[in-house]
Amino acid sequence: MSDSDATRKKPPGTPPADPRKAALELRKLELEIKALTFKQSRLGRLTEILQGVVPILAILSLVWTVVVGLNQQEAQRKDAESARFERAFAKLGSSVPSERVTGVAQASALLHAAGGERDRDILTALANQLALDPNPAVRSAILNVLSNLDHTTDAATLNATLKNIVDLQRVMVQSAGMTPFELSSALKDGRGIYFIPDLSNATEADQQTIDETFVRLESLRAALVALLKAGGRTRQMDHIYCPDCAFDVLKVDFSEVSFQNAILPGTQWNLVRLARSSFKDAVLTGADFTGAMLEGADLSADETNTHREEYIAANAIRYLSGPQLPRVLDEFITRAPTFICANLKNANFSGRLLFSRIDDDTTDNASDGFVRDFLRANIAGADFRQAREMVIRRVEAGREQDPYVRLHRVVASERNPKAYYYTTIALTYMDFFQRRRNTAQDREHDLTMEVVAQSFLMADNVEEAKFPEGVQAAIKALRAKPSSFNFPTCDVYLKDLRNAQP
Repeated sequence: MSDSDATRKKPPGTPPADPRKAALELRKLELEIKALTFKQSRLGRLTEILQGVVPILAILSLVWTVVVGLNQQEAQRKDAESARFERAFAKLGSSVPSERVTGVAQASALLHAAGGERDRDILTALANQLALDPNPAVRSAILNVLSNLDHTTDAATLNATLKNIVDLQRVMVQSAGMTPFELSSALKDGRGIYFIPDLSNATEADQQTIDETFVRLESLRAALVALLKAGGRTRQMDHIYCPDCAFDVLKVDFSEVSFQNAILPGTQWNLVRLARSSFKDAVLTGADFTGAMLEGADLSADETNTHREEYIAANAIRYLSGPQLPRVLDEFITRAPTFICANLKNANFSGRLLFSRIDDDTTDNASDGFVRDFLRANIAGADFRQAREMVIRRVEAGREQDPYVRLHRVVASERNPKAYYYTTIALTYMDFFQRRRNTAQDREHDLTMEVVAQSFLMADNVEEAKFPEGVQAAIKALRAKPSSFNFPTCDVYLKDLRNAQP
């Protein structure tokens, strides 16, 4: 085809072809081919991946920056709290009472701010200060903090603080240098100073030590109750000091809790769950277990633990007057623990001093009062075979200086010219007793049998309890006699008790 033919075929008005355009299009195709080739290469694929990751990395970098900033702020806050905590601790160690009160206030203000370990450290410090501080204002401030604790405080913190208070009490009780009887018999005089009646001849220094010891024990006692009320729990409450504590109003289940060697005179346990708990060697003078659930509880005592004997010897007949003394000393005289309508199924009373009587010529024809210790208590399976009895006897002429008599002296009324001493008898001998024409031994056995039978006259499930030989038959014979005593059923009696509780 000639050039003239090509020229003739172009539409009219068509501009002449640009030779550079074809070159550019060719170059474009070459670049596209190179780009596609690069994308298919390993480096190209890596570049695409990086292009997708870069925005994510930017976001993560921003998040990391925010987190670091927040952590720095939290660290600054903790540093500030630590500084406040240290300042409060420093004030607690001040020699000025007002400074220590300020330290208590500052420490309490930090409670619940961080929680956990910090709360535990604060409460531990306050409990330790309570046990050591001699100033009543400081102790009062600490007790105010503890009494305002509630379930908003972490349970583990409450438990740890309660355990710490129990440990502080245990150390103080064991290091006090006093017998369980002395620890349980302290009184306050008109000036508010603690003293022990049987230590009236104590030196001034000893008296000051006694007062300081009981002031600290009473402070820890209040703290113990406050922690229990707030929700603190522990199964190890051995050696605690809590006279007259109303455990029944706390609504706490104390099952499987150990109160071994605890000082618990006058305590209230009405309707409290105490299954499989242990009160071994605990001081329970005047304790009230009415309606308590004590299935499988250990209420035993070691025969070397003489706090019951000491209390009875010091108080049982001191205030009794008249020509005749009662033959059987009931719970009102001896302040024995009472178990009215309690569930004592399978409880253990081995070694526990449960019975006391007076053996004197004036008591031969004495009328006995009704013993209410185990009134309507369920004693099925309870073990009384090794329980003990205390016998108060007149001092025979010529035995006034006998070491045994002097050691076991019984305080009598000033209007009673007779002197008395006591002995204790384990009931186990009754399993081996045989009458052998020994009038004194036969009489001793018969009197003990009467006292034991009388103590369980109104108990329930006597036939299933564990007694020495002959006791159940004696109870049965005593029940056959007419009696005018009338007691409502435990359902009725305990219902009234429940309604009376707050």
